[in-house]
Amino acid sequence: MEWPTYRNSLEEYHRRSTEKKEFEQWLQSNLSGIIDKITLPVDEDGFRHLDIGSGDGDMCCKLVDIILNHHHSVICRSVEPIAEEIEKFRELVKKQTRANATFDMRQETTEEYEKRPEVVVECLFHLVTILQMIVAVDDLEKTIMHHYENEMGKGSAMIISLISDKSPDLISAVDASHGFKWSSADVRRMLQEKDLHYTEQFVPYTVDITQCFDETSLKGALLMEMLTITPGFRECVSKEKQKTILDILKSKSFKDGDDILAKYGFDVYIVFKT
Repeated sequence: MEWPTYRNSLEEYHRRSTEKKEFEQWLQSNLSGIIDKITLPVDEDGFRHLDIGSGDGDMCCKLVDIILNHHHSVICRSVEPIAEEIEKFRELVKKQTRANATFDMRQETTEEYEKRPEVVVECLFHLVTILQMIVAVDDLEKTIMHHYENEMGKGSAMIISLISDKSPDLISAVDASHGFKWSSADVRRMLQEKDLHYTEQFVPYTVDITQCFDETSLKGALLMEMLTITPGFRECVSKEKQKTILDILKSKSFKDGDDILAKYGFDVYIVFKT
């Protein structure tokens, strides 16, 4: 989906989903252990972090705060193509004082970033994070291997997260040619084919889909657009197919009082360069 349609649907999704909360809890429980296992030496410039698809910077800043619990200083390079998101990131950094954190924000797609010749010689990063956006890259293997081969040193780590293939598959039900390009299964297969050293964790979360069953609800319409990656879902998708998709959601859901909660999850891949 194109911005700003995507933005409106994403904002509604975040209001209805526990994904961000669960991922923050996962970071608090796991990132320190990952940092402790990173053996790439940290020089006087500090710990170097590369974040691909930073969005508004909220999650990136949380990552940096945890890193600062382990290292005196952090250099964080973020890659984000949307100007509005970069501006939000800058405002967030201004509001939150981090004397020992330096942010290098680059407004470009990951494909544009990968093409820069200086990228492969500038520096090696201790940690590379690709959170959620890997589903939209043009070439999955090229993107992951670019960062692994060119921007990671021996003993550094990469974290990749995306919606799990254990979640309801609504996109296939819509036949959305404009949907996600890559699945968690694709990432898993690629890591195995390249014989990369990785571990995988599944983190469950829920989405409140109660409004999706109300045909008059604008909030439900926006949420369905996000869950199916289909702009104008209720106008573009036939009533018969809408019913099929709602049946899939219902089969993956449970009641919590008056609310209907769909069972979703994301997979996290932790890759160490050996």
